[in-house]
Amino acid sequence: MGDRGNIFFVDTRQGETFAGIYMYTHWSGPALPGLVREALARGRGRWGDPPYLARVVFCELVKDSVLEEVGYGLSTRLGDNEHNIVRIDDLGSRVSFHAPGREWRTHDPGVGSWSYEEYLAAPALELERAFFTQLDDGLPGEPKKQPKKPKKPKAAAATKPKTAEKPKAAAATKPKAAEKPKAAAATKPKAAEKPKAVAATKPKTAAKPKASLKASPKAKPKAPARARL
Repeated sequence: MGDRGNIFFVDTRQGETFAGIYMYTHWSGPALPGLVREALARGRGRWGDPPYLARVVFCELVKDSVLEEVGYGLSTRLGDNEHNIVRIDDLGSRVSFHAPGREWRTHDPGVGSWSYEEYLAAPALELERAFFTQLDDGLPGEPKKQPKKPKKPKAAAATKPKTAEKPKAAAATKPKAAEKPKAAAATKPKAAEKPKAVAATKPKTAAKPKASLKASPKAKPKAPARARL
């Protein structure tokens, strides 16, 4: 548990990056903007003198816990943190708030920037609003980006045409089902051809009586021949 915060005290510039020392507090993270203002006011005579001004700032942090073994620390790199970083640039005499991981970039504008004099004159509410700017999940310390929300309705609208395509596929199958009656109708004429074949065989059976009529006249002339005997 804790409420961790860091002050990045800049005393060296190396091209596009700053170098310096991190002053860590385990419990006083939300109070850093006010503590830095008190330190700058008390150390006004040491502005532009990094070694002395850095000691004044750190002493302001630990003044109530000088002999404690925990709660505060010094480091050349960023450790635990839960808030924007308070950067004290004694080379340019400016105080600014930055997302963790960006405080060492010389071109990073931060979420607020003031000269030493402006920082001392700024209302406490203005400093707190800048310091407590909501942090982004992707990069702690950055303001949240909100253009992602409008994309959800577009994705939902894109899925509607896909569901509407299903009725079209059903309609395409109906003509295929209608073709079956046509095939059945085509077979009916074949069944009607059978009676024609039966009718063609009837005349063949009727031809037999004609043959018997021709045979009867030939038998009649034989009777007179017997009469001569």
